[in-house]
Amino acid sequence: GLSYSKFEYKNLKAGPKEATFTLKNLGPFDGSEIVELYVKNPIDDLEISRSSIELRGFQKIFLKAGEEKTVTFELDQRAFSIYSTKKKTFAPVQGNYQICIGASVKDIRLLAPVTIQGSDIHELVNKDSIEQEGIFVKHPQHKKGEFTLTDSLIAMSKESLYVRCLLKL
Repeated sequence: GLSYSKFEYKNLKAGPKEATFTLKNLGPFDGSEIVELYVKNPIDDLEISRSSIELRGFQKIFLKAGEEKTVTFELDQRAFSIYSTKKKTFAPVQGNYQICIGASVKDIRLLAPVTIQGSDIHELVNKDSIEQEGIFVKHPQHKKGEFTLTDSLIAMSKESLYVRCLLKL
């Protein structure tokens, strides 16, 4: 949102259970800042889909002009976990994570590394190609002009100017 103040983020200390930092209002006016905590996941395996960074907490902090405050985020094991399709529960994934603090995912101000003990990601989930087997229907490839009743308009629009024009209506 709109703020007439400028905020400084500093002194991040992070571990597996909590992250703390100092937020200071540098502006001449009282103001509020929404601070967000993200966990940047380790790159384990490109054949397993996983978000690279995930929002794990946020707080709205009100500070008077010139005031500073220590902000604390509590972290639980779920902050570093994924749903295991093999164990049918959430489980922490071992690795080197980054705790990211900022005003938004595109405005990260502080970073701190955290190492988490847990299971190897391959013990928890299968590769995407195995997990998605049978979920997606493979449509046959057609030669230009050879479509059936089961083909979608989107599929036909890739090869047909007439269908592209029809979809724009």
